[in-house]
Amino acid sequence: MASRGQTIVNPNTKKPLSDQTPAAGKHLLLYPVHIPPTMNDKEVWFPHKTFLVITCVDHENYRCAWEALMWPRLSFIFYAVRWQYLTVSNGKTKYEVVEVFGGLIAYIILFFLKNKLNKSFGVAAEALKMRCEQA
Repeated sequence: MASRGQTIVNPNTKKPLSDQTPAAGKHLLLYPVHIPPTMNDKEVWFPHKTFLVITCVDHENYRCAWEALMWPRLSFIFYAVRWQYLTVSNGKTKYEVVEVFGGLIAYIILFFLKNKLNKSFGVAAEALKMRCEQA
């Protein structure tokens, strides 16, 4: 199920789909983007809607991935791909996130946001841990 600020949408109309189950090929609307993750709508870093396409949902191996669709025909300017993994070993679960930025402005974005992005990943991981422990 998509969380607050994430909605699976029809790629043509951008309207939410009745089935919010993530699957490869579905489009995800992310809005607003909170960096750092204060969830305070007065501190929104990226006020525009960001569209993502889910590229992988692998239930068997506990993996998922998506790509940003900010400039689909201009990926040399900027692109982003995120992979998330869960690895289970010896009764413990490890959560990993790999975010790849590329294109001409990727270095500029990372220069200004690297610490805030790292903090955001840490907070997301901690929130996932707390949610899993409550289940």
